[in-house]
Amino acid sequence: MQGKIEFLIPRGSNAFIEAKSMRGEIDCQLQLKRLKRSGFRLSGTLGEGGAKVELKSMSGRITIAESGESNHLAPEEELIAKMVKEGRITKRLGNSTISETVIRGFGGKDMLSPKG
Repeated sequence: MQGKIEFLIPRGSNAFIEAKSMRGEIDCQLQLKRLKRSGFRLSGTLGEGGAKVELKSMSGRITIAESGESNHLAPEEELIAKMVKEGRITKRLGNSTISETVIRGFGGKDMLSPKG
C-alpha cells in the first residue's frame, strides 16, 4: 500500500502495535512497552496489550498517536456495567441502555463482559 497512514487510537486503549514501511518514516507518539525499532519497522505493546494492529506502507509516512478521546466509560455507563457484573441487571438490558458505540472498546471488545 502506498501513501501515508495516520493511526489514531483512543487514550487508555490496549493493543500490540506493529508498523512496517519499505521507505517511509515511522513516527510513534505513544509510550509503548517492549518497544523495538529497526530501520523501517516498529513494534511494541500499548497498555496491557491485546488486539494486534498492523500498519503497512510501501513508501508513505506512518504516524501513530492518541486520538484524544478516551476508551473508558462515562460514570453513568460505569454504573450500568457494574450492575451487569453484579448480576443486578442482565447484560442485554445493560447493552440496550448504553449505545452500541459506547460499549464497544477498541478491537470490538465488549466492555460489559466480565474481565478474565
